[in-house]
Amino acid sequence: MNAALRNRMLACDLLVAGDPDEVADEVLALARDLVRVTDERIRTWTS
Repeated sequence: MNAALRNRMLACDLLVAGDPDEVADEVLALARDLVRVTDERIRTWTS
């Protein structure tokens, strides 16, 4: 897992006790990052 994803996951952990809207925004951003990284890996494996 790359550093950006690790940092985003840490941010999600820190926000859990915070504002629910901020948590939702971070979770969505994490999901987007995971999809992007997965897509990149699939492209490299299949090329």
